[in-house]
Amino acid sequence: MSDDRPCHAIENTTGIAPAQPDTPGCLLLSPPGADRRHQAIARYLAGDRIEEICRELGCSKSWLYKWRDRYQADDPTWAQEQTRRPKSNPRQTLDTIAEAILQLSQTWKSQGSGRTSVATIRQVLKEQGMAPLPSRRTIYRIVQRHSKEATRDTPHRTSHRSSGACAPGAVSASGADNPSPPSSADRKAL
Repeated sequence: MSDDRPCHAIENTTGIAPAQPDTPGCLLLSPPGADRRHQAIARYLAGDRIEEICRELGCSKSWLYKWRDRYQADDPTWAQEQTRRPKSNPRQTLDTIAEAILQLSQTWKSQGSGRTSVATIRQVLKEQGMAPLPSRRTIYRIVQRHSKEATRDTPHRTSHRSSGACAPGAVSASGADNPSPPSSADRKAL
């Protein structure tokens, strides 16, 4: 194949008609996405030089090498982006600890204890020997996340509170404004 071939002259196997350049001699930059990847790999397989492909498509060599390595002729999805999300998070709170936090919060809420402080929940987890012991902020986030999920599943109620006080059954970030924390006997019963 000739070296002066513009990008739009490449065989298009995706069924999408490529755009034509407006002015003669102007090289077309391919739109981002799978079509551009197909064009680059088609030119690479046709024997075009990597530097030439990259210059005409406006891409880096590392980009072309990445898609060359991912290319599989028998897999039509080879040109799709892959997630960059890690498969696991080693610092994530264990499910058993999160369930214990939610159970404590719900138990005290159902007993009518009002707001349960994060410090109280953390103290109970410590007494129960839970390890690793999550921070107060982590406990607060777990309870808040669960309460948001619970309110999303129930019909929305509008509340107009003029004070900055938490709603009944909510968790406060500090134990100072908790009017009636569960007694030591109640905590051991859980």
